[in-house]
Amino acid sequence: MFKKHFLRLTRGEKHVLDTAASKSGTSNAILDTSHERQAAQSDHSAGPNANALVPASSNAPVTTVVPPVSSTALEDSEASAGALLLIGEGRNIGLTLLSEPKKPQSAIVDIVFVHGLTGNAYSTWLYRSGKQDVYWPHELLPKVYPDARILTFGYDADITQFWSPASSNRVGNHAENLLGGLSRLRARTDTENRKIIFVVHSLGGLVAECALNLSKSSPETDIPLIEEHTVGIAFLGTPHHGSDYAAWITLASSLTNWLKRSNQNIVAVLELDSEVLAGIQKGFQGLLARRRDAGKKISITCFFEELAVTGVGEIVPKHSAILPEYPAYGIRANHMDMTKFENSQSPGFETVEGEIFKWVKALRSQSQDRQTNKHQEG
Repeated sequence: MFKKHFLRLTRGEKHVLDTAASKSGTSNAILDTSHERQAAQSDHSAGPNANALVPASSNAPVTTVVPPVSSTALEDSEASAGALLLIGEGRNIGLTLLSEPKKPQSAIVDIVFVHGLTGNAYSTWLYRSGKQDVYWPHELLPKVYPDARILTFGYDADITQFWSPASSNRVGNHAENLLGGLSRLRARTDTENRKIIFVVHSLGGLVAECALNLSKSSPETDIPLIEEHTVGIAFLGTPHHGSDYAAWITLASSLTNWLKRSNQNIVAVLELDSEVLAGIQKGFQGLLARRRDAGKKISITCFFEELAVTGVGEIVPKHSAILPEYPAYGIRANHMDMTKFENSQSPGFETVEGEIFKWVKALRSQSQDRQTNKHQEG
């Protein structure tokens, strides 16, 4: 019988030492993917509960209908509800593995979550209630996609630093860390050619777009594989074309009180004529066009907020949250709550998961075809 040992190690050492797959088969580990992880290890501002180990509840009052999946995948996989969840309140910097099949190599896709400004790899996707909190990427998705490896990426989303010209915490740096984390994980697990689906919120969408731009132009041999194997992106409230920076200032003030110690011009980059946004969009639109012309189109669905934030207003207007020629749907929630789902019957979950399902269904069909052809050739 094998065991997993979870260690709180010194700075620069791995946060998790996994000696073997656990008997239950569901793997959950925090992956040290960047220098930001080391910085987080020495930052005690988050309190003693930072990166706490939070056990996911096994009796969540939800009913999930699992879409068609091969019998092999069902045998090799298991939902992670009830498994130990190694993410919680805290900074959560880097890449975190939330769930994967009992036999990791049987996964056909990596589903990667990326939060936005003032967000967090945990709290952005966490539905809070008086009775029971639901971290749906871990508690709901694995039941529907037992043949997927599910990951979440966290970065320093402090609004006082994110847009500062003197700060290293800029879009490009976070994009590079995302690429580095994914490429190292995929190299260690021999999954460089596995397909990727991104689920991104707010400015996390810009981080993902920038990452794919950098991936495409990278002179390395492994980094370009991230863009090459990306097959779908779900954008939730991403300001592709800018936003009202006054709304961001008001929102940030209410969340972090940052106006007392920072310049209001920090978020001016979000205005409609922002050169930073224009550069990201130009590169990303060019990438999409090249993939489309090559017959390898990236599936994209955009989601926009239908409700205003109380006391603040609309954060990302519909015209900025959508991309021409791609489907767009509203989620009846404000910008902050559009990523939080109580159960599989929540309208927002059904909308977002329904799009992901179409993409995974196509991958399952392709995987089944390959298995059939291999069997016939054998």
